[in-house]
Amino acid sequence: MRSKYLLPVLLAGVSCSMMETEPADTGAREELVPEGHQIVGKTGTAVKTSLDDRFREVWDDGDMIRVVSVVDHEGEDYAMVETSSDRTAAVFAPETDAEAVAGTPRYAVYPASAFMQFTDEGSPVAAVDFSGLEKSSLACAYAEDTVIPDGADVAPLPMVASSEGNIFSFKSLCGAVQVRPYDYQTMGITLSSIRVGAADGIPVGGVATVDMDSGSIISMTGERTCLTYVLEEPVSIESSGWTSWSVNSASSFDRDARCFLFWLPAMDYGQGLEITLKDTEGREYRFTTGPLSVRPASVTKLPYMPLSLYYGTANCVRVEPGTTAVSVDVTPYFSISDRFEPENRPVGGAEDLIAGASVVWQQEHGCPETDLTWSSDRGTVVPAGARIPVTASGDHVYMNVPLTGTAGNAVVAIKDAEGNILWSFHIWAGEAYDVPCSTGEGGEYILMDRNIGATSLLDRSQSSEETVRNSFGMFYQWGRKDPFPRVLSRSGRVTSYRAENAMSNSVTRDDKSIGNICWSVRNPGKRIWLDNGSGCNWLMSYINELWGFPYAATDPERIVAENSTVSGVKTVYDPCPEGYRIADIKHLYGLLSLNGSTLSGRDSYYGYHFRTGSGETTIFMPAAGYVSSKIEDATALCYETYWGMYWTSATGLANTHLFRIDGQTYAQIQNSLRGQMHSVRCLKITE
Repeated sequence: MRSKYLLPVLLAGVSCSMMETEPADTGAREELVPEGHQIVGKTGTAVKTSLDDRFREVWDDGDMIRVVSVVDHEGEDYAMVETSSDRTAAVFAPETDAEAVAGTPRYAVYPASAFMQFTDEGSPVAAVDFSGLEKSSLACAYAEDTVIPDGADVAPLPMVASSEGNIFSFKSLCGAVQVRPYDYQTMGITLSSIRVGAADGIPVGGVATVDMDSGSIISMTGERTCLTYVLEEPVSIESSGWTSWSVNSASSFDRDARCFLFWLPAMDYGQGLEITLKDTEGREYRFTTGPLSVRPASVTKLPYMPLSLYYGTANCVRVEPGTTAVSVDVTPYFSISDRFEPENRPVGGAEDLIAGASVVWQQEHGCPETDLTWSSDRGTVVPAGARIPVTASGDHVYMNVPLTGTAGNAVVAIKDAEGNILWSFHIWAGEAYDVPCSTGEGGEYILMDRNIGATSLLDRSQSSEETVRNSFGMFYQWGRKDPFPRVLSRSGRVTSYRAENAMSNSVTRDDKSIGNICWSVRNPGKRIWLDNGSGCNWLMSYINELWGFPYAATDPERIVAENSTVSGVKTVYDPCPEGYRIADIKHLYGLLSLNGSTLSGRDSYYGYHFRTGSGETTIFMPAAGYVSSKIEDATALCYETYWGMYWTSATGLANTHLFRIDGQTYAQIQNSLRGQMHSVRCLKITE
């Protein structure tokens, strides 16, 4: 008959012969949870239920372990009968009178039900059941510094230990991965479930082959399994306090960010994890993390994932005049790039939300209208009343826009069943050519020969007062993807500011309900401004990478120096046609330096012809003026035909950097408020 005995069970490599002696802090575990913070989970039968502030398992009533050896494969179950004061050490005893498990070393497995069998006679390698992972609860946290949030269920996480006697130090076979997506766009993304699996098909909830001596997983076997966690209540991932990656300033982002924690077998995942987020609208966002290692009893934090939801491969589609139809890619995509690059990852189920398309506004070459709030169905670029079908073809969705063949500009939007704009596209019917440039600061690069939206390249010496404005192009607020039209039919120069042409689509940025990316996307024809004496950023927070440059500073020369080693990228908000992106500061600064910052000929040309450094080639930069974000009259047009103000991709913390040419015959780089409306010149992507 077996003799009944007690087993003191310890953690973290600490051995002790007396239950009253608390385990020493070996320093072997990283302190991932703040000092003094204890996580308390659900109380259950035959399971431990919590972790302490050093990621140590805390034993609880009813916990059971299985003790086996290579001699006694069946072993015996033991229940916890007593714990140390901090509950990280415990004494276990068999529930019935039994002889001691024969042979050494002895091995212990928690939970008792997870032990399956030894794989070979006399081998210390055993099969351990990981199916309990599928029952572990997914936890979410508001606070970034709460690594193990309240409610994190550790009950099903297997542990193993080995001993030559009766004292065991358990090693966890699992680690945690923290997924950190967030809806910085304020698109209202609310998650309903998360699915996790190994990208190479390794079963993450199957059976593990474990070396019991080392306490490490050798392999996972069985059919491919993924872990799917359905949230008890949907969780919004909106993070309203976010500021730019390139701004080292205090932010509420860490307090607002939603962190999702899930448990996995501790091992290397050579092809990474495949993670699928599903929201309450039925959309699925699937991505792969890339190679990572999940360490035992540790949390692996995945990078923050700014979830950019967008449509199509370019926000501007340029066609030659005379074109009678254009097919526009409006496939729902998402990106998790922290530079907002269009990674074109398909959004599952989102195509079903597209119910139709319509014109937001349109304006033909030489348009005589001076009221910019005219109806969208004038029929000058897109035929009046024309149907704009949206059709699926394979994995893509296309919007087929009929055109009249007239040069001009139109903004066409796709909408949901309620008529809300999901995304909009600038159709630019006009010629455009490439101009090679060679400047010291900018290097070798190619600019478009005209501003976005220009339907002419004629300066004042070649055209009348009434037609020269066709070469000026569209207006843009910095960081927004959609253009704003300008009055094309006007006589006389604007040497200060003039406001006789109504811009009643201007909306005051009162709070974050308007000053966010989602609102700007759903209202592409509405300019956001602030009725004060200093102007504004149209966006409530300062997101400096919207147009692709990752570094911000107030000193333009410092930005140019940084730009010489780090280039901008095309983003999901870039206003240029496919194959082009907004010019960096170094490109326009290069023109400035090459031309000695001194200009001539503005009075006769209503703009400036810059030498490009490539032979005798010049490039025309019209003095297109700008629209202020601060003047009391919201419709004010400033210095048209007198100043030219060109956005760059770079920001100066609160403000942004632009290239300015003016009537005093000089050019310079200066700061400007993001809510103002300026011109854009595109750079050809050659990398």
